Amino acid sequence: MFVSMKKIYILLIIIIIITQGVVTLRSQTVLNVQDSTSLEPIIGASVKSLSSQWSGVSDEYGRLLLNKSKGNQYEVNYPGYVSDTVNISFDKPTEVSLLKGYILETIVISADNTKSPIENLSVVSIPIERIKQIPQLAGEADIMKSLALLPGISNGNEGTSGLLVRGGTPDQNLILLDDAPTYNLNHFLGYVSAVNPDAVSNVNLYPGPIPARYGNRLSSVIDIGLKEGNKTKWNKNVSIGLISSHFNLNGPLSKKMSINFSTRLNYLGLILLPRYISYKSAKGDANYQNLFMYDLNFKFTYNISKRDKLNVGFYSGKDFLIGLGKSLESNSSYGLNWGNDIAMLRFNRLWTNNISTKVILTKNIYNYLFRYQIKDKSNTEYSSFRNRSNVNDISARLENIININLT
Repeated sequence: MFVSMKKIYILLIIIIIITQGVVTLRSQTVLNVQDSTSLEPIIGASVKSLSSQWSGVSDEYGRLLLNKSKGNQYEVNYPGYVSDTVNISFDKPTEVSLLKGYILETIVISADNTKSPIENLSVVSIPIERIKQIPQLAGEADIMKSLALLPGISNGNEGTSGLLVRGGTPDQNLILLDDAPTYNLNHFLGYVSAVNPDAVSNVNLYPGPIPARYGNRLSSVIDIGLKEGNKTKWNKNVSIGLISSHFNLNGPLSKKMSINFSTRLNYLGLILLPRYISYKSAKGDANYQNLFMYDLNFKFTYNISKRDKLNVGFYSGKDFLIGLGKSLESNSSYGLNWGNDIAMLRFNRLWTNNISTKVILTKNIYNYLFRYQIKDKSNTEYSSFRNRSNVNDISARLENIININLT
């Protein structure tokens, strides 16, 4: 009798949970905010109810959970886009596509004593379009140097891209590239960051209290999201700068799949080619130095359904500093190499309108090598020095997000 009553209690609990889930599913829906041209998700879009004081922002996938009790009409805004009003149907997910541009309207400033809850007080989100508009060294848009313009953040050494957040050191910052941790994300010995702005969709900085999901870094977290690619047409962009050139290609593979590929190369080696020819032809004492760098980003997106999305990404960024020297008695050479190779796989599942799961698998290989060697003209005396450091980082993370409506 005790066993049968226990089974009945369990069955009743399951029925209550299922019934509650069905009721919740009918009273809530998902709003997807995207770009009208590329159909890429817009992260951090502001959504405000026209019939209540409720407001919220879209998440990293451009989605926002809406409750039927907050109303059926919402205004959607994002910097650089024309605001739009959308009517919500709670029987299926709704999409709103924002058009790029500005409309100057009358500015009205008002205030009341109603306070609405504000999420993520410790995060600073910077649209990538604003970062590209900030003047930089040699015309290179630099994410790290742009963040140094914020209060409490500095570069330390003038012109470098290492960030000192509230008195910390650069190694105390956690830098995530599409949820993958990176190390020493710099080019040109720290004067240019190794993040190509053409591949970036959003930048979130946590200079204050750091959310528990990011771990135990002391200073800050810099979360950089990469673009998924245009979902309607193919785009190609080539830009030539003073120290490097950029190439970006993105577009749809099908109605559900898209890619985004970006690369950046410097041509300092070509500029210093006459210097190398002079070094080779010199008969006496001579020396030669050069620096090469590249970075590339690739991201594949598969929208399996309205509730499932798969992202596969790859990043590689390398620097090669070389030096040669010779005299009448000996020849010498040295080299300094460093860089990251990152692979990322991310799957997101929206179980119901208030429960979602994200599975993240990342692998990062960071290599650092310094070498030096010297030998005499007869090759009878030879000495060399080599210092190598490697970081092989593999991580797996499961995130469950539950939206609880307390009102």
